[in-house]
Amino acid sequence: MPTRPSSKSDQPFDLGQDGEAQFERLRASIEHGRGFELYFCGFESLASLAEVKRRLSTTLPPGHVFETLPLETPAALRTIAELLAAIGPVPAGRRIVFAGPSGWEEDVKAEWAVALRRLNERRNLTIRECPNAIVLAGPSWFPWLAHDEAPDLWSVRTAVFAFPGIAPARDKSPTLEPSDWRSGLPMAHELQPPEYYEELAAALEGSRRPGEQETRGRLLLRASAAWQLHGEYDNALRAATNARDAFEDAHKELMVAVTMGKIADILQQRGETDEALRILREEVLPVFERLGDVRARAVTMSRIALILYQKGELEEVFAVLGEAAAAFEQLKMANEAAQVRGLQKIIVEVKGSPSERRTAEENRDQLST
Repeated sequence: MPTRPSSKSDQPFDLGQDGEAQFERLRASIEHGRGFELYFCGFESLASLAEVKRRLSTTLPPGHVFETLPLETPAALRTIAELLAAIGPVPAGRRIVFAGPSGWEEDVKAEWAVALRRLNERRNLTIRECPNAIVLAGPSWFPWLAHDEAPDLWSVRTAVFAFPGIAPARDKSPTLEPSDWRSGLPMAHELQPPEYYEELAAALEGSRRPGEQETRGRLLLRASAAWQLHGEYDNALRAATNARDAFEDAHKELMVAVTMGKIADILQQRGETDEALRILREEVLPVFERLGDVRARAVTMSRIALILYQKGELEEVFAVLGEAAAAFEQLKMANEAAQVRGLQKIIVEVKGSPSERRTAEENRDQLST
């Protein structure tokens, strides 16, 4: 998980021309507002989010109290309606309530989708129970997600602010590692139970926006990886197939190919090597070649070679490994190239080179006649 910002200095850093203008709009809106108001803030980076949060907490308008909702993980968003209701009003003045969880970007998007629907359903209660300035923060896509998932809430005393990314100076910036919301596939030890990812993916199933479908596909890929880690290959295949369909809906050709590679990996583990080999050759490799992704092509060829080796087709293995090694060398990936060349060497040591095997076969044929 990304670490939360910890300020090393009380000195502000520049949000950039557009970011400073957005912050002044936000601060003025809060200062002159009354009762319940909702501010949707989209940030290009966690650094800009941290700076806006710091400024709001240290430069309060008169009569305001700053409070951060305890949202340490994206899953905590499921309780946001209850947390807001529990805060209540300030006897004299108004609170600034800040809600901005960090974490894996796909998890954040799916959990925000669920939370926004909940807030939309409870909008009248929330307006009555929490007459405060509520700042909801997320990545740059967050305001658009709010517009889709909470249309009724959106129309009730709301404003939108978009903060660009920033690259603050080292001596004035909060410590952030990494500097943005993480995206992609977690390492095996970081994976949650597969049901968790499938539940998050289900939260985005009804959206037809390509961005939400891409996020859904990535969540389903994680579910597939988690199922695979537990040896549940049928469930892993089901989740990966659903991920492929989501990427197709999002028109993400590269991710479709990546997911087909995942499906081939699952089939190989189930012993269906012929179908795995066909997918890699016919549905994965051509996409990487067309897109010019040399690294992905080299990795795929290495996987093809391993399946061929399992099938005992050593002469073809030797040739495919040679192409993969050449691609890695082209990318100056010396370690990967050396590993592939090492596999070629093992084949030669065990079975001889292709030319040596042909000579031996010819000699055997001559002796048999």
